[in-house]
Amino acid sequence: MKTAITIGIHSSIEALIEKTKGDLGRVSEFVLIEKCSKKFEEVFVFTSDKKNFQNHMPENCKHIPVGGRFSYLFLSWLIILRYVIKKRIKIIFVEGCTALPSIFFLNKITSVKTFLDYNYLWHFSYTWDIRKKSLMKGIRKNRPIAYLFKIIEKILIQFIDYFLAATTDIRIFINKEEKIFDVKKGIILKDFNPEFVKKDPIFYKLDGPSILFTSRLVPNKNPITLIKAYKIAKKSVPGLNLIICGNGELIEDCRKISDKNVHFLGFVKNIPGFLKGTDAFVLAPRYEASPRSLMEAMAMGVPCIATKVGGIPDYLDETCGVFVEPSNPEMLADKIVYLIKNKKKARKLGKQAREKMLKYHDLDKTLDKIIYFMIEHVEKDNI
Repeated sequence: MKTAITIGIHSSIEALIEKTKGDLGRVSEFVLIEKCSKKFEEVFVFTSDKKNFQNHMPENCKHIPVGGRFSYLFLSWLIILRYVIKKRIKIIFVEGCTALPSIFFLNKITSVKTFLDYNYLWHFSYTWDIRKKSLMKGIRKNRPIAYLFKIIEKILIQFIDYFLAATTDIRIFINKEEKIFDVKKGIILKDFNPEFVKKDPIFYKLDGPSILFTSRLVPNKNPITLIKAYKIAKKSVPGLNLIICGNGELIEDCRKISDKNVHFLGFVKNIPGFLKGTDAFVLAPRYEASPRSLMEAMAMGVPCIATKVGGIPDYLDETCGVFVEPSNPEMLADKIVYLIKNKKKARKLGKQAREKMLKYHDLDKTLDKIIYFMIEHVEKDNI
């Protein structure tokens, strides 16, 4: 049997290499590709790259770079259709909803079965009208466009045979229980074992406790609210440090309102080491589907504070973390102070968070279930 994997616009291989500094072994898409290479005769990987990254693929995998954003949206459909017919591909696994246009209508005109890893609701990324420094940003970040994309998204998912839905809000949006495989997201747990991880050297230079943020500095992730909350919390916790691992369009805005105890480190490889040394992890977005950074912190047994939005409650709950309202720096500051000053409670939350990750969110086991699910349903539908 042959399979194809099409990765969304936001996750080209080039972008993933840049984001992870070349450490693709911790990227779920590549773990899946590796597993598929062992299970299927041939694997074809379509991405929104201009360059070929064949050297990052297993021997029986072929990388087909479709081109940039425009090419991926409007030409990838024809390229993938050609391969489906010529190579007799039986399964298309779509990684991310932004890849939906690339397989539009294929399951209606060929015998291929389509599976969507529905990692977040596409139209939600167009909801927050925050920054309008250019015409394009003004168009992209507003509610009328969000409603338009919601309609487009509803139309496109009609051409998916089966959905891998990790969160409640996604399952409600699909509203087709018979087509949904309820499977939680996971991470490579062996990389996040607090017993074998040493804390990053930066913590030996800090005086006082610290909170950690590991994500992109973009409007939806709401880093401005986090920095405001940190400055409020610092009044009750002198010497408090905020460590920010990540980059993005809000970097300069964040720097302007920060003080000397806010440490901007950009993209880092040693995420487990930073999690090992911090006192609490904070993620306060306006919307999030299945946040990898939160799962990594939970796996390391770090007490977590997060907003109760999107899919976050499907991973974190009151037994293993603390919830706050979006865009409420006072409330967020209060919870930061609470965890810093209540060490016993913080340790208990961290311990229970790790136990939950070990029980439900092992990426290796999750991907095995997904591959088995795809093979089972293709064979069943062909009987």
